[in-house]
Amino acid sequence: MKMIVDPDRIEELGRQLKNFSLDVEGMYRYVHDMVTRLVDAVDAKYHESYVRANTRALREALGTLRGNTETASRNL
Repeated sequence: MKMIVDPDRIEELGRQLKNFSLDVEGMYRYVHDMVTRLVDAVDAKYHESYVRANTRALREALGTLRGNTETASRNL
């Protein structure tokens, strides 16, 4: 079986993948900033330990999300 490769198509797919990677990073920044503002507002208003435990967990989840985003971007 003979395979024909179109270099222009490969290049276009590479560009699309790069753009997708940038979109993923941009969406991460948007979500990170939005959640960080929300968590900061909750922390400023509520000082109870159970509330702080939950906001701390959200901050940790954001850190995990960042790591996953970086891994996904590298793999793209």
